[in-house]
Amino acid sequence: MSVYRARWLLPISAPPIEDGWVSCHQGVITSLGQGSVSEETIDLGDVAIIPGLINAHTHLEFSNLDLPLGTGDGSFANWIQAVLDYRSSSKLEVGVIASGLAQSSTSGVGAIGEIATSSELESEYQESSGELIVHREFIGLAQNSVAELLQKAEAHINAAKTKKWHAGLSPHAPYTVHGDLLSGLCSLSAAHQVPLAMHLAETLEEIELLEKGTGPLRELLERLGVWDAVAIQSPGSIQAYLEELTKCWRASVIHGNFVGADHLSFIGQHSDVLSVVFCPRTHAYFGHSEYPLEQMLAANVRVALGTDSRASNPDLSMISELGFMAAEFPKVSAEQLLLSATHAGAYALGLEMSVGAIAVGASSRLLAVPCDDATLDNIHQQVLVNLSEYRQLQCDPA
Repeated sequence: MSVYRARWLLPISAPPIEDGWVSCHQGVITSLGQGSVSEETIDLGDVAIIPGLINAHTHLEFSNLDLPLGTGDGSFANWIQAVLDYRSSSKLEVGVIASGLAQSSTSGVGAIGEIATSSELESEYQESSGELIVHREFIGLAQNSVAELLQKAEAHINAAKTKKWHAGLSPHAPYTVHGDLLSGLCSLSAAHQVPLAMHLAETLEEIELLEKGTGPLRELLERLGVWDAVAIQSPGSIQAYLEELTKCWRASVIHGNFVGADHLSFIGQHSDVLSVVFCPRTHAYFGHSEYPLEQMLAANVRVALGTDSRASNPDLSMISELGFMAAEFPKVSAEQLLLSATHAGAYALGLEMSVGAIAVGASSRLLAVPCDDATLDNIHQQVLVNLSEYRQLQCDPA
């Protein structure tokens, strides 16, 4: 058993503890408290102990890119075409998933919500040192492909039972998924209690397609020979998609850049199921209008944080993501930012009992962050400012 003492303990799911300690055994937190403790302790000094960060959304297949794809001109349809061109011209590299996992680990990440387009490099997910949800991505506008895709989804769920990682499902987006496929995936999420993630309300081009059936995304789908007006209108609106997602066990609205006030209210009212995952630097890469973060929080929306991929982001650093987010939203408290980067992401992924907070039974993969002159009033801010100086505690690993 290892017992660590620190000037501050930030459980995240509970108030900060000054002069706190945490006891760990075989990779799990067994107890925590304040003040004296009977066991011999390892005194870490003027640091705050926090849980590992949660990257709630990424695509590790792009982890070896030196620069994002596309030109950053704001055209989402053009970026999608760049992604398709990259996939068609570049074989999925052996080691790319392992590289992404390693990059994430060096940024203090303890759990990842991954989107996987295939099982080609599935063995590399076994190398994850933290918790990992592998959301298998599904694309299909044709009604006659639904049954086969749902069989693959169930096979993915069953395969995970013998793996180190956990299964998740990802109907890609409204412009690539038939309504019957979405409905079936939501049913599987509920039946097997696995999380689901869907790109939704991501761009104005998507909104135009849903509302008018026109625009760059329609032109792209026509060029690809997969345009189906009936499928696009099923369910047919952001609200209808949100209502379908409430049938899941857990569902993440990925990005949600253009959700309206009524949508935010609905998401907030269904926070037991629905979360939104914000990817700040990807949002900036596409030049979207200001993210409605403050409105989301006011509507009781659970907002998690993700890096997205290196196809739209310079790196996979959650610490850089948090710093960028703090600069963009100075009115949002440091406490809330840390919540979004930890417990909110863990809940969205269905992992809140094991990561994202310092609690009995949770993972002992913790971070120690310098906080020389912190008080109760500024401890979260100090952690946020000094997060890049963290060191990881592997407390008595299993």
